[in-house]
Amino acid sequence: MIPIRSLLLAIIILVPVLAFAQDTTYVDAQWKPCKEKKASYFRIITKQPDGKYKAEDHFMSGQLQMSGTYLSDKVEDKTQLDGYFISKDAQGFTTDEGSYTAGEQTGFWKFYYKNSNALKGTKEFHEDSKVYTIGYDSATGRKKYETINKGPSCPIKNVWYYPKAGTVSEERIYSGCNLTTVTEYYPNGRIKKQDIYKDKTVEGTTYDTSGKEIARNVQQQPEPPFDMGSYLSKYLRYPQKARDRNIEGKVLLKFIVNEDGRISDVSVVQAPDPDLAAEAERCIKGMPPWKPGTQNNIPVKVNFTQPITFKLD
Repeated sequence: MIPIRSLLLAIIILVPVLAFAQDTTYVDAQWKPCKEKKASYFRIITKQPDGKYKAEDHFMSGQLQMSGTYLSDKVEDKTQLDGYFISKDAQGFTTDEGSYTAGEQTGFWKFYYKNSNALKGTKEFHEDSKVYTIGYDSATGRKKYETINKGPSCPIKNVWYYPKAGTVSEERIYSGCNLTTVTEYYPNGRIKKQDIYKDKTVEGTTYDTSGKEIARNVQQQPEPPFDMGSYLSKYLRYPQKARDRNIEGKVLLKFIVNEDGRISDVSVVQAPDPDLAAEAERCIKGMPPWKPGTQNNIPVKVNFTQPITFKLD
């Protein structure tokens, strides 16, 4: 007959073991169960005192890959995610961390750049279904963009920033998931352009860096006092690097023709190659003054767009 004291001691020792019983499984690179020899990861599942299950995934080196809690031991079921989760790479750097409630992301999440402790972005989930997202520049740590969405696919507000200046470069406002206002800014904070969207039409205003309005639609468009084709044939040089790589295509530029005909604010809208873009920009900046655009016979600043095509012989 077993003494009562010994039996009680055995029960006391057994209870914690049962409460924190562990189950280890091995999975391959696709997270499918496999034998240890073919495994890329191993998973340890531990039942917690509150009835939940804690799962820890490890690289075969032993380095933690993920840790989080589930409502049940069915960790493959995404609806069971419930609690704090953290993921790491093979070097031990955190890739993301945050919380779930019954399979849904909740609260404040952080995301990090690869092989770095630098913050890549954050997401904040609110009870009213709004999601606030911020992205950060890897070099400066400053904000790259901010978004506010209602649910996963209905935008409310989007903001982009100049990475060096840290000021707003563009802002988009939505109403009922539909775009209503787009405002672009210069690095100094002044408004560059603002478009208002109403009933499938767009009304807008453009400004120069001093805040003076630039005409978009004028009675008389600006014109070059020379043949553009002849000018480009004479002054445009095909970049040797682009030629060596057989790169050709169209560069689209925009610029302002001022009241006195001078060209300013030249920028590249799109280009197939940076060398082609640089050469096209150089050529446009070197143009002599144009005949300015006029409104009511008065010279005004006008936005102008010019394509330049590079084609190999």
